[in-house]
Amino acid sequence: MDFRDHFFSLEGRIARLPFLGGLLLLTAISGVVSMIGAAQIWVHRGTAGASVVLVLMAAAALVNAWTALALYAKRLHDLGASGWLGVPILAAGIVGLATGSILSMGFGLVAAITLCLAPGESGQNRWGPAPGTEDEAWSPQ
Repeated sequence: MDFRDHFFSLEGRIARLPFLGGLLLLTAISGVVSMIGAAQIWVHRGTAGASVVLVLMAAAALVNAWTALALYAKRLHDLGASGWLGVPILAAGIVGLATGSILSMGFGLVAAITLCLAPGESGQNRWGPAPGTEDEAWSPQ
């Protein structure tokens, strides 16, 4: 699995450690982008530049949400569950951050920790071979 598949594809499976690494990387990138964006909005307050920065930050947030959803979907696939379950997990985290809701943030955090700790299914399942194995004969069912 290459970088593009790891962060942008909703297909396949991902093991616990690469999932955790991906989440940590996304969190770090989001933090840096938020700090730089907030500083730029402060510098350009009251000008059109602040609006441009907001648009760029919104675009970065959408990319971040997609990559997080891709990670969640693949991790859920490894557990034998539908990737669609990643949508409410991601939504809870976003709502929690946007509103300051401890309950929503807590749900998202507990879900992420659970996905980091739960072992995946051994062997292939309907979403592909187990992470770290190469099964050339596999095809989706």
